[in-house]
Amino acid sequence: DIEGRAVRVTPTRPGAKKERSSKDDCCVIVKNMHFDASEANLGELFHGCGEVKEVRMGRDRRTGKPKGFAVVEFTHAGAVDQAVKRCGKQLRGRPVRVER
Repeated sequence: DIEGRAVRVTPTRPGAKKERSSKDDCCVIVKNMHFDASEANLGELFHGCGEVKEVRMGRDRRTGKPKGFAVVEFTHAGAVDQAVKRCGKQLRGRPVRVER
């Protein structure tokens, strides 16, 4: 228990590779986002990459304030390659990092 919340620890072997699911193949993580960025802003950034299935914005659990990152899931894995090419593009005045 840390600060009243349960914590689950899953041990792994050193050097073990994480198994990826097909859902992981369709997702990118967007980092260094402006705290006022919205799902609509992400839609504009990734326009032309492919259909966005879901956007999950990182928020502080207690305050609900944005944490400056999001996970974007596309309907097809091919869109991820196009999305990663948007790394460094400006989103509300900040260069974002887009990673697999």
